[in-house]
Amino acid sequence: MAGTKACKNCKYIVENLKECPACGEKEFTEKFNGQIYVLDINSEIAQKIGARLQGNYAVRVKR
Repeated sequence: MAGTKACKNCKYIVENLKECPACGEKEFTEKFNGQIYVLDINSEIAQKIGARLQGNYAVRVKR
């Protein structure tokens, strides 16, 4: 998808933003693999990946 990027710090996937809403980082990459959609930030998976917000996260980010 055009304009879709993943934060290099927390892997939160954003579209057309200059700053990550999850961690405030300003460095993004368009090179990422896989996606996890977090519905419950208290779930075991969300805690394991360090999710701070509900939303879409990349599984792997190429730095």
